[in-house]
Amino acid sequence: MIDFRKPIAWIGLCIAVLTAIVGFNLGDSYIPAREVLAEDSRNSVAKIAVYHRWGVSPRTIVLDLRSVNDDAAAIDIDRMVFQIAERFHDRTYDKVILAFRGEPKFRLDGAYFRRIGSEYAWQNPIVLVRTLPENVEALDGGRAFSEWSGGLLGVVSRQLEDHNSMHQQWYRDDIQNNWVE
Repeated sequence: MIDFRKPIAWIGLCIAVLTAIVGFNLGDSYIPAREVLAEDSRNSVAKIAVYHRWGVSPRTIVLDLRSVNDDAAAIDIDRMVFQIAERFHDRTYDKVILAFRGEPKFRLDGAYFRRIGSEYAWQNPIVLVRTLPENVEALDGGRAFSEWSGGLLGVVSRQLEDHNSMHQQWYRDDIQNNWVE
């Protein structure tokens, strides 16, 4: 029997809990995402860590963009997100957080993330890229970008502008600001 009146028992309990949290995240999300990204050599342009929000939330995962090479294009980051979604397409999440270096920037509805994963193998990637921003939510759950309607050329033009803006707000602004400091 553990005597919780002694500080060493509390320390042991804390270590056991932290070990369980780290093990859960490694086995359930980080390693599967890392494996799928390693299958495509083009993914060497960036690093994404995948983990459960706060380390313990099974219904919310975080796609945390940790580093981005200078030669990485937005489509490279999109492809990485789509490949992770494909690997996790059989899982149900409420939310997927898009973060940069630990700071949440946007979120995706879990059902949309699952749909991306199911469609990635057969859907035209340009369709996924164009429609990604209109499915991105602000952290408060509101729309981050508009859903456009009208003529095809006008809609595609606006969608691609939103796509560029999404990547700018997600990580490019932070990278550019770090160069200035």
